Amino acid sequence: MAASIASTKCVAKHALINLVFYNGNTTNFKMHIESEHSLPKDHNSSSVRPSTSGVKPGTSETVIEHKQLTLPCLLGNTKSPKLGMERKQNIDQALMKLVVGKVLPPSLVENQYFTDFTKNLEPRYKPPSRKTLMQSLSAKKEDIEQQIRNEIKQCTGLSLTHDGWTSSATESYNTATVHYIHNWELKSAVLNTVKMEGSHTSEKISESVLETKTKWQLPDCIATTDNAANEKKAFALLNMPRFGCYGHRINLVVKNSLTGSNEVSRILGKARRLVTLFHTSSSVNDKLIEKQKLLLTKGVGHKLIADVSTRWNSSLAMLERILEQLPALMAVATDKSKATEVVCAEKVPTINKVIPVVLKLQMGLKENTDDPAIIKSLKRKMAKQLEIRSEIEDLALLG
Repeated sequence: MAASIASTKCVAKHALINLVFYNGNTTNFKMHIESEHSLPKDHNSSSVRPSTSGVKPGTSETVIEHKQLTLPCLLGNTKSPKLGMERKQNIDQALMKLVVGKVLPPSLVENQYFTDFTKNLEPRYKPPSRKTLMQSLSAKKEDIEQQIRNEIKQCTGLSLTHDGWTSSATESYNTATVHYIHNWELKSAVLNTVKMEGSHTSEKISESVLETKTKWQLPDCIATTDNAANEKKAFALLNMPRFGCYGHRINLVVKNSLTGSNEVSRILGKARRLVTLFHTSSSVNDKLIEKQKLLLTKGVGHKLIADVSTRWNSSLAMLERILEQLPALMAVATDKSKATEVVCAEKVPTINKVIPVVLKLQMGLKENTDDPAIIKSLKRKMAKQLEIRSEIEDLALLG
């Protein structure tokens, strides 16, 4: 409907009649919209009072005079405007981030509780179907892949990290991650995660790395891996320069030194048995929580930490948590009903820090005359392990 508006007259050109406003208000126009354009008429009729109506002499214009509606009455009868396209796209993008970031199933959009939740947040928003969401995620994945390809092409140098890991479902995977600088910003992107069936042989690893390198058209680059023999051989088969992760080496130094000391091994063994007791007995754990509330100001609700051979610094974390909980643990141990059970029980580069860290560790492992015998023995073992694992070729590669 096109309309020309003057101070006292509005003409609806696509209607059969003309409307004339003699009282300087828009009530007649509202009445026309209601009758000709299906505007809901469930407003409070008491607020509208007809006065006179008829045809203006000498014209075909119909004159309708009413008392003007109040603003709340008028707004209460109009429907909410539709959700804008830009607003809907922003919500869809946020939904995709939620699904990917929290690893949620796409069927979430069909869940009644989720749809009720979105209705309360934004009644005008209708979540996409599961099929539409999957299509949007696939398109987003392709866009991000293309963006990474374009950024990699602009880089004169990049590096690759490769590592094997095991999921909580005891399934083995290999992951390749690329690192590069774009617009003076250090970026990382996971290029490939492959499930590894059977033995993790160097041939399988080299095939996986070569497939990733070919798919992403990566130039020759240096790779960083752990110090496992299969990783070393895999990159030797590919003729790719490889640097062993020095954090992993330091962890191996500590691990082998601790296991080589009988005194430390006994302490760790007792700590592991203690942690296992509290992890496997709900009644003992409940008793620990009770004592925490009575005796501790900090650490209430903290559980004991079990060390894991593949998790760095986990033995230290286990011992620190036991020391934190020592008052509560002693209280549980003195409880007659439980005493027997207790007694039996990717943003900054770091390669430049390797040499300084190694030198600092070597200095820290020097024996002092006032060191106890056990500390001297432990320092000698750690220094020997550090010397063995500081390979000459890797230090030359750093230079």
